[in-house]
Order: sequence, then structure tokens, then C-alpha cells
Amino acid sequence: MNDRTETPKRGRGRPATYSNDAERVRAWRQRQRELIASAKAPAPPVVVEKIVEVERIVEKRVSVPARAGKTVAKTPDASHLFPLLKERFAGPQGEETAKRFRTNAARVATAARDVLSLAQRSGRVPESEDIFLRQVAQFFEQLNGIFQNVQAGAKRAAAKAEADYQARHEADIKATVLKTFGPSPAPADILTMGEALLAFDAAANDWLSKKYRVDRGYFSVVRYVAFERAMQQGNAEKVARELAEARLEIGEKGRRWVDGEQTGYAAGWADFDDYRTNA
Repeated sequence: MNDRTETPKRGRGRPATYSNDAERVRAWRQRQRELIASAKAPAPPVVVEKIVEVERIVEKRVSVPARAGKTVAKTPDASHLFPLLKERFAGPQGEETAKRFRTNAARVATAARDVLSLAQRSGRVPESEDIFLRQVAQFFEQLNGIFQNVQAGAKRAAAKAEADYQARHEADIKATVLKTFGPSPAPADILTMGEALLAFDAAANDWLSKKYRVDRGYFSVVRYVAFERAMQQGNAEKVARELAEARLEIGEKGRRWVDGEQTGYAAGWADFDDYRTNA
């Protein structure tokens, strides 16, 4: 048998705080009056303490070199600008760029001299404006001379580049002729290959389209007029050169290409050899 005494279950609210409901109501109303009075009472003043930190400023004497006198403005020198502009004249268009800059500089110098001359006819030109116009004319005349030298240098560089290209191209032509015909080709063999190339040029579209199953086959002799004239003259040496030009232009291997929904094939020299062998 369990001897422990059961604790009676506590009801709602705070036990033994109020003796009855009337007392609880009075206490609640009193509490409300206190809250209202506290809200209406003026708030105590708030004191804000502002702390400002002050930096200490120390004066230090620095020796400054004495000025010799009134500062004189330096005369503009166009040569100081050239290091900033010289990159504009590099490359294939350097000569044309220098020519355009030279023309513009000459126009500005002429305009400054004309304005000064026109003002002098009407009376005495103010000192500041007179100095300015003379400096402008002198400055751009100097630029004109600089651009003239640059233009001449760019022209020499372009001529040298063209000569170097022609030398390399001639070496490539000789090597390609040797590769195509051997060290001592017979003129008849050269002309026969030339006739085959003309035939391939006419039949390339259909032949390439069927072989590679594309919509269009492409082949073109870039120097066609010169090549055709050499064939008409029967000049084997010129024909060999034009065949070498064509081989260098189209390359050894052909290549496929796609343009939207259209497919194509650009022939290489290997395709011409295949056509010439099997046609």
C-alpha cells in the first residue's frame, strides 16, 4: 500500500495572493492607475557627454630655396611630344599617318601666321596674343618638320619591307617550281600540267561536289589572266611560275566549309593531282 500523501492539485491563478475576486479587481485597477501616472510624468533629462579629441599640430620649418626672380615661362618645344606620338607611325600605315599629321600641322601653322598678319594690319597686336600666335606658328612648323622626317623614314621602312617580302616570295616560287617539276623539267610537261589546271578550273565545282558530297566545290586560279596569257604564248617558264603561284595560294590540302545550310569544299593541290591522275 502506498503511504505517500497526495498533493492537492493547484487551480488557476496565483494561490493565496488575493482573498477573493473583488480584491483582485481592485489591485488590477490600482496597477492601471500607476502605469498611467508613470506615463504622464515628465521624462528625466538625459545628459550626453561629448568627447572631442584634438590632434596636436606641430609646425616644422622647411628650408625653401630662394627664387632668383620672376619665373619665365618656357618656350614650347614640339620635339618633347614626339616620344608620345612615335608609336602611331609604326606599321604598314605609318607613312600615310605621318603625311596626314604633317598636313594638319602645316595648316595650323599657316592659320596662326595669317591671323597674326591680319591683326597687325588693323593695329598694334597685344603683347600676350602676339607671343601666343608666334609660338603656335613656330611650334607647329617644328611639328611639320618632325612629321616630314617620320614620313620619309616610314617610306624607307615600307620599301624595305616590300623588298624583303618579294625576296622571300621569289625564294618560295623557286622552291615550289622545284617541288612540282623537279630540277630540269621539260617544257612540254609544264604546258601539259597547265592545260590540266585549266580543265580542273572548269570542272572543279561538279567534280569536288560529287567526290566530297557537298553542295559546292570551289577552286580558282588567282592570277588567271597572267596564267592564260602564258599558256596562249606557250611560254613554259611563265606557266611554271604561275602554276607555282597557284600552288602556294591554294595550299596542299583542301578544306571543308559550312555557310548556313550550304556545305562546300575548297580544293587544294592534292585534289588537282587526284583529278589530273584519274580524269
